[in-house]
Amino acid sequence: MCVVKILKPVRNEKINREIKILQTLFGGPNIVKLVDVVKDDVSKTPSLIYEHIPNEESKILFPTLSDVENRIYIYKVLEALDFSHMNGIMHRDIKPLNIVVNN
Repeated sequence: MCVVKILKPVRNEKINREIKILQTLFGGPNIVKLVDVVKDDVSKTPSLIYEHIPNEESKILFPTLSDVENRIYIYKVLEALDFSHMNGIMHRDIKPLNIVVNN
Protein backbone atom coordinates (compact mmCIF):
# COMPACT_ATOMS: atom_id res chain seq x y z
CA MET A 1 0.00 0.00 0.00
CA CYS A 2 1.10 3.55 -0.67
CA VAL A 3 -0.18 7.11 -0.91
CA VAL A 4 -0.11 8.92 -4.25
CA LYS A 5 0.06 12.71 -4.30
CA ILE A 6 -0.77 14.01 -7.77
CA LEU A 7 0.92 17.38 -8.13
CA LYS A 8 -0.81 20.42 -9.53
CA PRO A 9 0.64 21.86 -12.72
CA VAL A 10 3.47 24.08 -11.47
CA ARG A 11 6.95 24.97 -12.62
CA ASN A 12 9.45 22.11 -12.72
CA GLU A 13 11.71 24.03 -10.31
CA LYS A 14 9.04 23.89 -7.59
CA ILE A 15 8.48 20.15 -8.11
CA ASN A 16 12.22 19.46 -8.10
CA ARG A 17 12.62 21.51 -4.89
CA GLU A 18 9.91 19.46 -3.13
CA ILE A 19 11.52 16.20 -4.26
CA LYS A 20 14.97 17.38 -3.09
CA ILE A 21 13.55 18.34 0.32
CA LEU A 22 11.87 14.95 0.74
CA GLN A 23 15.09 13.17 -0.26
CA THR A 24 17.06 15.28 2.22
CA LEU A 25 14.66 14.45 5.06
CA PHE A 26 14.38 10.73 4.18
CA GLY A 27 14.70 8.59 7.30
CA GLY A 28 14.21 11.46 9.72
CA PRO A 29 12.12 10.94 12.85
CA ASN A 30 8.36 11.15 12.28
CA ILE A 31 8.76 12.15 8.63
CA VAL A 32 6.79 10.29 5.97
CA LYS A 33 9.05 8.52 3.46
CA LEU A 34 9.08 9.37 -0.24
CA VAL A 35 9.15 6.03 -2.07
CA ASP A 36 9.14 7.11 -5.72
CA VAL A 37 8.35 9.84 -8.21
CA VAL A 38 6.35 8.93 -11.32
CA LYS A 39 5.05 10.85 -14.32
CA ASP A 40 1.90 10.04 -16.28
CA ASP A 41 2.83 9.09 -19.84
CA VAL A 42 -0.02 11.02 -21.44
CA SER A 43 -0.49 14.15 -19.32
CA LYS A 44 3.12 14.30 -18.06
CA THR A 45 1.69 15.10 -14.61
CA PRO A 46 4.14 14.12 -11.87
CA SER A 47 3.06 12.26 -8.75
CA LEU A 48 4.87 11.57 -5.50
CA ILE A 49 4.56 8.09 -4.01
CA TYR A 50 4.73 7.98 -0.20
CA GLU A 51 4.72 5.14 2.28
CA HIS A 52 1.25 4.35 3.57
CA ILE A 53 0.60 5.23 7.19
CA PRO A 54 -2.75 4.16 8.64
CA ASN A 55 -4.16 7.23 10.32
CA GLU A 56 -7.24 8.84 11.78
CA GLU A 57 -8.61 12.12 10.49
CA SER A 58 -7.24 14.92 12.65
CA LYS A 59 -10.52 16.79 13.15
CA ILE A 60 -12.03 13.60 14.61
CA LEU A 61 -8.96 12.45 16.57
CA PHE A 62 -7.67 15.68 18.13
CA PRO A 63 -10.73 16.46 20.30
CA THR A 64 -10.50 12.99 21.87
CA LEU A 65 -6.85 13.21 22.94
CA SER A 66 -5.86 13.59 26.56
CA ASP A 67 -3.43 16.24 27.75
CA VAL A 68 -0.62 13.66 27.87
CA GLU A 69 -1.40 12.40 24.35
CA ASN A 70 -1.40 15.97 23.01
CA ARG A 71 2.00 16.56 24.58
CA ILE A 72 3.37 13.35 23.03
CA TYR A 73 2.16 14.30 19.55
CA ILE A 74 3.49 17.85 19.85
CA TYR A 75 6.85 16.43 20.93
CA LYS A 76 6.90 14.16 17.87
CA VAL A 77 6.13 17.11 15.58
CA LEU A 78 8.94 19.07 17.25
CA GLU A 79 11.35 16.14 16.69
CA ALA A 80 10.53 16.20 12.97
CA LEU A 81 10.92 19.98 12.80
CA ASP A 82 14.24 19.84 14.67
CA PHE A 83 15.55 17.25 12.20
CA SER A 84 14.33 19.39 9.31
CA HIS A 85 15.98 22.52 10.68
CA MET A 86 19.25 20.68 11.31
CA ASN A 87 19.19 19.76 7.60
CA GLY A 88 18.53 23.33 6.45
CA ILE A 89 14.82 22.85 5.75
CA MET A 90 12.23 25.27 7.17
CA HIS A 91 8.62 24.01 7.01
CA ARG A 92 6.33 26.96 6.38
CA ASP A 93 2.94 25.27 6.56
CA ILE A 94 2.53 23.41 9.86
CA LYS A 95 -1.16 22.66 10.37
CA PRO A 96 -3.29 19.65 11.36
CA LEU A 97 -3.90 18.66 7.72
CA ASN A 98 -0.13 18.30 7.23
CA ILE A 99 0.27 16.05 10.26
CA VAL A 100 -0.46 12.33 9.99
CA VAL A 101 -1.29 10.71 13.31
CA ASN A 102 -0.92 6.94 13.51
CA ASN A 103 -2.83 6.37 16.73
